[in-house]
Amino acid sequence: MLLFYPYNDSMGKRFTLMLAVAAFFLLLEAGAFALLASSGNSAKTEVVKIVEDSTAAKEQTACVARSEQFTVQGGSMSPFIKSGETVEGLFGYYDCHEIQKGDIVLLRYAGNKNPLIKFVRGIPGDTFAFKSNGSVYNLFINGAVVKNSAGTLYNFSGQGYRMLSLYMQSYRNEIPADAYLVLGDDTNGSLDSERFGLIGKSDILAKAVLVQ
Repeated sequence: MLLFYPYNDSMGKRFTLMLAVAAFFLLLEAGAFALLASSGNSAKTEVVKIVEDSTAAKEQTACVARSEQFTVQGGSMSPFIKSGETVEGLFGYYDCHEIQKGDIVLLRYAGNKNPLIKFVRGIPGDTFAFKSNGSVYNLFINGAVVKNSAGTLYNFSGQGYRMLSLYMQSYRNEIPADAYLVLGDDTNGSLDSERFGLIGKSDILAKAVLVQ
């Protein structure tokens, strides 16, 4: 059954107003949807562009926020990386990856405008200890003597031994959570954990990849 109500001017005005309000909300909803879709496409494009800016970043991970190339100065990472060679810093890599033993990292160091580059030799949970070897000390991690990339033993001076011994005494020979032991590749010492001790994860800025 269809019911027809008598039309009057007051009802017509109310009906017109209802139509206008309904049309307004329909337009608003359509506009909001278009805006969100546009923002999503824009963000996706930016992520792809950032990753594609660097071949190394594309190969390593999709979570790299940015990449930057650096020229290595000095011989602390020799023989693995020589002075004058180029590395690429993958900033944001460790936001979705664990720091692994053997990783090469860029780290901040007070007083240095440019980041330091070092190997990660010890990670949280590792045990570490020293053994005397004549006038120097050799470092053992999880019972194995620590060597550089060429298989040469690290020789710690009395200063380096005393620095890391403080951590050994405080943490019962175990690297604590959120702490890392970093060393150069020069086995006779460099500006690394031998000088400044263990570092925190927040001090690690990026993963470094040697540019071939």
